[in-house]
Amino acid sequence: MPFTKNENNKILDMYLRGEAITPPESLYLGLFTADTGLADNDLTVAQEIEYGNYSRVKVRDAVTQTTSAAVNGESVNETAYVFPVATSPGGTPTHAVLLDASTDGNVIAFGALAMIGGSRPLEAGLGFALDLNQVKWSMS
Repeated sequence: MPFTKNENNKILDMYLRGEAITPPESLYLGLFTADTGLADNDLTVAQEIEYGNYSRVKVRDAVTQTTSAAVNGESVNETAYVFPVATSPGGTPTHAVLLDASTDGNVIAFGALAMIGGSRPLEAGLGFALDLNQVKWSMS
């Protein structure tokens, strides 16, 4: 998952200018139906999926840690990310997005979903999950 322009700027400024980075207290994974606006952290044009019972999944907080330590420039999820079962129809998830809040917030990183058999709309009664080691975090 590539980081947004804003996050890349923070990392460059940390190394090249010595500016500190304060990580968010919590991180969440959301599902989006397009990548519009994500690179620019523009949630006003981004299209987060909408279905009954949807909520973002917690990735990290002071207690929860769901990813591996980075090896060879990559970290993976060590637990499945299971989204709530839809109680009403929604869109087709095409992108996973790392955000710093359970609602609204800022985009940290995002990436396209590679689904076996292709993407499909979420209908009532269906769930969505990203299995163990399915999400790969990297700087590129």
